[in-house]
Amino acid sequence: MESTSLIYDTNDNYDIFSDPIDDVAVDPCLAQNPHTHNPLTNPDWSLDDGITSLETLTGHELRPQQREALVDLYNRNDVVLVATTGFGKTLVITGFHNLISPSRQPITLIISPLKAIQNNQSTTLNSVSSSYRGFVLDGDTNTLTNRHAIARGDYTHIWVSAEIALAELLERNREELSEKDQG
Repeated sequence: MESTSLIYDTNDNYDIFSDPIDDVAVDPCLAQNPHTHNPLTNPDWSLDDGITSLETLTGHELRPQQREALVDLYNRNDVVLVATTGFGKTLVITGFHNLISPSRQPITLIISPLKAIQNNQSTTLNSVSSSYRGFVLDGDTNTLTNRHAIARGDYTHIWVSAEIALAELLERNREELSEKDQG
């Protein structure tokens, strides 16, 4: 059964709250044996192998809360990770990519409010491994050429503000309201 997990950290104290989500179809293979079959992940290695690979790649052993968040994501659960500054939340959102088969060409979308944080995280990610290719889509880089590069899978991680992520939807709603007012 899928659930939403809240993983809370304050100076290494944390609690997990899991609430089942009703009326959600669950892959029977995943429900029976969640750690051995997940269509999004790499078929050539287990979850533990993926986490070990991530730890080797970053040179850091995952904290229990980071591991728990990655396991929940791997099992297709929604996760809210609440942790102090410097805890390593970014490792969870960027590292999950390491657990997905490259043949699926996964793209991680990170909605972040501050351009300075976006640029710092993207630069840091790009220095970790050549298999990670971060890109910040902002007012200066939001071009047709760059959007096509994203759609082609040229980047593995995209940082964007909520305003950029929702701009097309907001514009469409504005147009629909305008048409209704005129009609």
